[in-house]
Amino acid sequence: MSRSGRIPINVPENTEVKIENNVIFAKGKLGELSYNFKSDAKVEIKDNVIHVNKSGNSITHQKMWGTVRSRISNIIDGVSNGFIKELELNGVGYKATHKGKILELLLGFSHPINFDVPDDLKIEVPKPTIIKISGIDKQRVGQIAANIRSYRKPEPYKGKGVKYKEEVIKRKEGKKKWYPNVIQLEKDLQELGLNLKKVQTSDYLHLDRLSTYTFKLLTIMKVKQYVQPPLTINL
Repeated sequence: MSRSGRIPINVPENTEVKIENNVIFAKGKLGELSYNFKSDAKVEIKDNVIHVNKSGNSITHQKMWGTVRSRISNIIDGVSNGFIKELELNGVGYKATHKGKILELLLGFSHPINFDVPDDLKIEVPKPTIIKISGIDKQRVGQIAANIRSYRKPEPYKGKGVKYKEEVIKRKEGKKKWYPNVIQLEKDLQELGLNLKKVQTSDYLHLDRLSTYTFKLLTIMKVKQYVQPPLTINL
């Protein structure tokens, strides 16, 4: 049984809703929308409250019960308040420019991308790195935002690309250069009664700074966890 399908939908003020032949029409201050729910559910309007019930006991009717309720709720919210999706552009030189019916995108390619703005939506660029998409149809707003994002999806290393404002990018760790840990090396050699000489006293040391004495000492002691081949030694 659907939990969302049982929730009634309150019709806001200054919003007209009617049902004709399994098609619900909603008219509000922002526009008009309609949805054909066919025979997937029973929809009734009582005292400015919409009730959605199952039209049968089959698995299909149980699945579509919550879907019909969500679609009706979306069109009512759309004509009353509208929907907004915001995109962020992250990257050096990445920016957007609104030129009439064209949205120009600079996303690191050798050429700009010209995106045609649909007539039923409104696209604003309050900042060169922020794109705001608004409209009354939730599906259209989300689809256009996804189309713009698909030109340069955010990559996981530096986060460059186009992402949703609320999107969290799971970062990956890039490749690291390996350097011997001098402090741990000193401790290990002290336990063996040896001293590490002629080495710069810093946390990490480049291999090309190792002196001849230190390199020979590491080779003799065979401390493999500190030195990995191939070695580049500038003597």
